[in-house]
Amino acid sequence: MAGQGQFNDSRNMLHCYEYFNHYKEFIACLVQTGLGHLLLQALDSYILDTYYTEDKGQDFYYTLRAFSGSLYNIYVTWILEDSKESAEEIVSIICKIYS
Repeated sequence: MAGQGQFNDSRNMLHCYEYFNHYKEFIACLVQTGLGHLLLQALDSYILDTYYTEDKGQDFYYTLRAFSGSLYNIYVTWILEDSKESAEEIVSIICKIYS
């Protein structure tokens, strides 16, 4: 699925966090019952399938894995702390990390 823009594009991340927020109660239940890794696996698969090709090399592969892990961990922290920030604020924070 090349042509999806940059993996760390703010529009893509905002879409991701809005999607997560829509399913917040379900995802919170997954995390609280020890099944949060299922979301992480799905996120890893989606990001790798969308942005990675072997010609981009191992550095990019690990960058994408780190990126999906950070999206997951920041999201879990966000929902478990009652989503005090807006999705836009969270995305702004992530953009600062990856700029």
